[in-house]
This record gives sequence, C-alpha cells and structure tokens, in this order.
Amino acid sequence: MKISDFEPQTFDIERLNQSGWLNGETLTAEFISLYKMYSKLLEQYVDQKVNIREMDNLLKNSPFNLKKVSPEKMDIYQANSSFDYLYLRNTLHIEKLDELEIQQLQKRVSSQNDILDEEMSLLIGKSYQKVITIDKVADGTYINYGPYGARRYYAPNNFIVIGIRYDPEYEKESIDPNYNDEEWDENNDKQIQLVQAVVDTINEENNNHPDFLVRAIEYNEFSVKKKINIEKSEIKTM
Repeated sequence: MKISDFEPQTFDIERLNQSGWLNGETLTAEFISLYKMYSKLLEQYVDQKVNIREMDNLLKNSPFNLKKVSPEKMDIYQANSSFDYLYLRNTLHIEKLDELEIQQLQKRVSSQNDILDEEMSLLIGKSYQKVITIDKVADGTYINYGPYGARRYYAPNNFIVIGIRYDPEYEKESIDPNYNDEEWDENNDKQIQLVQAVVDTINEENNNHPDFLVRAIEYNEFSVKKKINIEKSEIKTM
C-alpha cells in the first residue's frame, strides 16, 4: 500500500522514515497493521459517541434494498470498516503517536485484540485529535476528503469524517421482478432520501456532542479510489 492510495495524502514523511515505516512510496506491513488496528479501535470509539452502528443497521434493514458496495469497488477506507455502508474517512496519522502509545498499539496487533476496552478507550480518547488532524493547518480550515474539489467533500480539519456509500445499481430481481420502471424510480428516490436522512442525523449530532465533532459525507463511485484500480496500478509498477 502506497501513500498515494490515501486521500488526502498528508502523512508526515519525516516521521514515517524515522520509524522505518516507509520504503520509497510504499508503507510497510508493520505500519499498515498498526493503522488498521487504530482504525478498528477508533471506529468503536466513534460508535459509542454517535451510534453509527444504529445508522448502518437502518440502511441495511430498510425495505428499499440498498446494495452493499462489492469489496473490489470499495476504497481503502471502506474496505477496513466493520460496517456495511458507513466507515471512517479520515486519513489516520498514527506516525504522530508517542512511543508509549505505539507500544500499546503494537501489543494489540500482536495479540490480535481489537476490542475497545478501558485501556484502549483512554488511548484513543487522548490521541485521536492529533491522529486525524493535519499539522500546520488550523482546526477550522476545511480539508478536501475526496479526489475532486466539490464542496460536498470538505470537512473541518478537526472533525471525524464518516463516509457513507452504497451501490445504487440494482437489478430487477433484487427488488421485485414485478416492478415497472416507475416503481424502480420511486424505490431509488426512497434510497436517496433515506441516505440523506442518515447524513443529516449524524451531522446533527454535533449539537448533542459539541466536544466531539463529526461530519458525514456520502460518496459514490466517482469520488473514491477503488481498491481494484489501486491493485492494478501496483501490478503495473512491479
């Protein structure tokens, strides 16, 4: 996995090199293991604050048959999620963790224990702000969390960003073989409305948790770097 697979590409190169986590453009297996562990723990921490699992279940159990994105069409952020539709979209700068925090994280990787217990909750609680923010950028500055410059993909530097994505392509048999075109369109409209309601609900959580700021952003196939494209690119450069 390369730095260019992430968006934004805001890792501290000097710190990565000092820790031996970077080989040219490629992040080492150790770094990726630590990254994925921190992401799993942060995901649980965020769920305790915002209850994103409930929102994910709302989409999964809706009568409008939202199709889950297939793994090869996901980006690296969604591919690491425990949920079907929601995922952490921040680039996690775990190279900014101090030595003790890294040691704690390494122990969890070694034991394959990604449960958010009291010890890990304390670690995440005190470190997530420095991990999600981009250095030398003010907290209120908006960061682009998409490959394009559209305003919908921007969020403040100090916000937890929650991506939401489903596959709007569906076949007749996946909904109802007796649906006509008008009924298909109606179901599609209901999918769009439901996802927007989830986005709005999450964003309104800032009123309930002013000390824990989140921004939900809906993504589509044109606003992500698909894993399959990343893998093809890596094969070509080998």
